[in-house]
Amino acid sequence: MNTSTRDTTPTSIKREIKKRFGSKKFWVGQGIKFLGGLSWPNALLLGGLNEYRKQADPTVRNIPFVADNPEAKFFEALKKFRFADGGTFDFRGERANSIGSGNSPLANSNQRGGKGFITTFEVERTIGFIGKFKLDWIFVKPPAFTPSVDDREDDDDDDDDDRPRPYLFAPHFGRTLKELNRSIEDSVSDHDPMIVDLPLKEPGGTERLAFWKH
Repeated sequence: MNTSTRDTTPTSIKREIKKRFGSKKFWVGQGIKFLGGLSWPNALLLGGLNEYRKQADPTVRNIPFVADNPEAKFFEALKKFRFADGGTFDFRGERANSIGSGNSPLANSNQRGGKGFITTFEVERTIGFIGKFKLDWIFVKPPAFTPSVDDREDDDDDDDDDRPRPYLFAPHFGRTLKELNRSIEDSVSDHDPMIVDLPLKEPGGTERLAFWKH
């Protein structure tokens, strides 16, 4: 799966003006900032902090009018989605089964770093973190991986992933191969390749399938 982190519809100055001034959300947000006593520089700073918050982690919570993250809805929908057989995607993040920063959602299938995920794409000239994005994802639906009865109506993000579930064909040790991609002058690909281990038996055996995305 690929995400864009932002609205990539072709735009113009006229469209951007209409999008803001014709939006109730825009005016409510301006009202909140005004009532909160935020000056223009402080509002700009708040916007910059929100961009930093989302950078490399488009899964962070959406806080309407204050710290918007429209892409959060996509990940919430994936987490709540149920297949016809009752199965679901594996959102687990466990230190023992991940590389980098474990104990965070999706860490088993997508490598996390010190802040958010390891980015998979960057523009030609970056400025610090600006211009680096987590666009590429691996999502896995293991067989016989179903939510518990409590989870089916549970909107809490914190306790969904800690319940005992099978590990057959479940993602392990997701990694983003930045160094490999940049090992030749023009890079292997414009997006960094990703890899994840999918055990063909419950862990303990040696059979597994390595799945690549690039």
